[in-house]
Parts: sequence; structure tokens; C-alpha cells
Amino acid sequence: MVVNKNLWLVGVSLSVGRHRFNIINVYHSPNSNSAFLDKLEEVLNNYAIKSESFILIGDLNINLAKETYYSKKLNNIIERSGLSQIVQNFTRITPTSATIIDLIITNDKEVNHQIHLTPKIADHSILTVNLPSTELGQNKEIYRDMRNFNELEFQLDLMDMAWPDGNGNIDIMANCLVKGIMENLNKHAPLKERITTNKWGNKKWWTPEIKMEITERDRFYKRAIITGDVEDWTKFKQKRNAVVQIIKDRKQAYYHEKIDECKGDSKEMWRSLKSIISNKNKSKNNKESIDFLMKNVGGGIEDIEDILENIESPKKHFESFQIQTFTELKSVVGEVINTSLEKGCFPKEWKTSMIIPIEKVNNTNKCDEFRPINMVSTCEKLLETVVSDQMRKFVEEIKSLLQFKLGLERNIPVKVLYNQ
Repeated sequence: MVVNKNLWLVGVSLSVGRHRFNIINVYHSPNSNSAFLDKLEEVLNNYAIKSESFILIGDLNINLAKETYYSKKLNNIIERSGLSQIVQNFTRITPTSATIIDLIITNDKEVNHQIHLTPKIADHSILTVNLPSTELGQNKEIYRDMRNFNELEFQLDLMDMAWPDGNGNIDIMANCLVKGIMENLNKHAPLKERITTNKWGNKKWWTPEIKMEITERDRFYKRAIITGDVEDWTKFKQKRNAVVQIIKDRKQAYYHEKIDECKGDSKEMWRSLKSIISNKNKSKNNKESIDFLMKNVGGGIEDIEDILENIESPKKHFESFQIQTFTELKSVVGEVINTSLEKGCFPKEWKTSMIIPIEKVNNTNKCDEFRPINMVSTCEKLLETVVSDQMRKFVEEIKSLLQFKLGLERNIPVKVLYNQ
């Protein structure tokens, strides 16, 4: 919002766990410093008495690198409010000057902040603040450490496992199957956690050409700072503008390519448009589980080996041993499925699923504008696929229920409701 013609600011209140942050971004035009400082003092006094973390960041256009009337007045206002200004290095460097006019005023002297000499906004350095527990650009990633994985030892341990029959209890049998596989997998390929940083290179429109141009731009900038030569500053500004244009052109070309690729496929077009429009950071947590062992299964219960040999692996590093692992486990898997069908019971643990809400409307908070996606257990998919194939084969063989079919016949999308 605009407080007056000389003070532009926008504020946001952010909750992260138990922490609450009041963050204000401010811009002050170089005119009427007295009127600006009076309004700024009102804002600072209003937030200084609150217990939450407070951060005011922006271009105040008052140079604290020199002792002037307005710089002393601003420092006095900050001190009277019980706050601190934590930027101590130059934030705007030109061929003729070096100033500290981009400031961070806060009630937390230890707040983690950085001054980025490159890239720049016009001739200003970018200021960033990393909030506690929310290190910007960083994500925790769960991954399996495959460095010491031995395929043969993994298979031998599976073969040596004692698979209890559970006295016909399908829940015990199913739990033992999953638990046994996961225990061995965790032993040979343990789960570990690492911090990943989102970089420009994660953008799909990123190219080696852009990286080279940015490196060259940064080299020009460092040289201009050292020499102070007007010609060096001119070269830097020309390269800076060229980099901005190259990135803009490459992003536009990438988006056009993505849209052209999706012509005729409305679903893929929708996904592409959402990825272009949405600027949310996507979670990069990659929690591998038993999914790599049980995915895209098909076939009949009477031929478990065929089912296992046709399984596709979602992770490349599992492809070399997944079929052999399945072959060793086919009798155990078949026994669990057979018992489930014989008893007419579905394993309780396999009924658990995760519902993930997907936005139908970007940046919405209305329940009716989310689409629920059911992430069914892969073990459940295995059993359901086998049952579905058995029913379909039964109908196709006897043909006696053909006139009452409910879309069960393969490749015929006819659905007829029956009254009998």
C-alpha cells in the first residue's frame, strides 16, 4: 500500500511453526525525507512493541555510509524504537559512488541476511533474509544410500528370511511380507537425509549458454568495481542487459515449446500450464519404499512369475536386481494373495492410503477448488489388479454374463446396468 506519495510499503505476517514474523518491504523516493521519516517512525513504533519477530527491508534512499542530517535522524529513530539496522556493507556501487541505502531494520540482530553483488536489480545489490527453520532455497531430501549396495547379498538375505505362515491370518502374513522386504532394504540401502539447494539450474529453461553469460557478466562487474573505469562499467551494464534479454527469450521459447508439444492432449496441456503459472516450490522429498518392488503389476493369480517379470521399476538403480528379487519372493507373494482370496479378507494395513489435495485453481484456499488424489498402497494395487484380471478372464471365458456386463470386457467401453 502507499502511506503517502513518498512512502510505499507492503507487509505480510508469516507463521512458521511457533515463530511469527512481521515482514515489511518499503521504498522511499529520494524527495521529502522529513515527511518520510515521520511516517516511518510511526510504522516502527507500531511494530516495535510487539513480541513477534519484525523485519523491515527495502530501498530507503538514505545513505548510512555517510554522516548527514537525515542519516543521523534515521539512526536516532531506529535506536528510539529499540531496533537495529544490520546492513553494514555497500548495497549500491556505481562508477562514482558507493552507498548503503538498501537497509534491514529488525528487532533481531542475529537474523541471517546476505548482500548479493550479483545478480543485481538495476544497480542495487539484492538483500535476502533467511528465516529460522525456513532456509530459503533449501529442502530436506530423503534418499537411499546405494553406494555400498550389494545385489547378491540383498537377495540372499531375502531367501534366508523366515516367512511365518501366520496360521492363515492374512493380516499377519501381509505385514510380515512388507516388513521383511523393508528391513532388508534398509539394511543394504539405508535411508539418509540431505539438504538440497534450489538453484537456477533446476529451471528447465536453463541452458549452458545462460550460465556462461552470467559468469561473464559477474566478471565484468568485479573488474568494474576494482578499476572504477567508466568503460568497464559500460561493459558490465551492456552485459547485464544482455543476460536479462537472453533469459527472457529462453524462457519464452521454452514455454512455447511446451505448449506446442501438448497440442491435442488436454490433460498434458493443463499440467504444463500449471507448471508455468505456479511459482510454488515443490517438495523434493523422495521417500523410496516398497513401491519399486510392486508397481504396474498385472496378470492372473495362477501365474505370479509372469506378473513379477513384467514389473517396471520407477528408479533406475533398482532395475538390475528387481526381477531376481521378485522371483525369489513369488511364492510368498502368491501365498499372501491366495490366502486373501480364500479367506475373503483384505489385509488391514493395505487399506491405508494417502489423499493428496491438488489445486484446480491456482493459489486457492477453498475446499471445493481442490481435487483429491488417492495414493493407494502399491500392495493394494497388486491384489486389486490380480482380482480384476481374474474376474475379467472369468467373464470372457464363460460369456454367460456378457449381456449384464459393467465394462468388464476388455476394449469395449459399454456399461449396461442390469435389473436382475
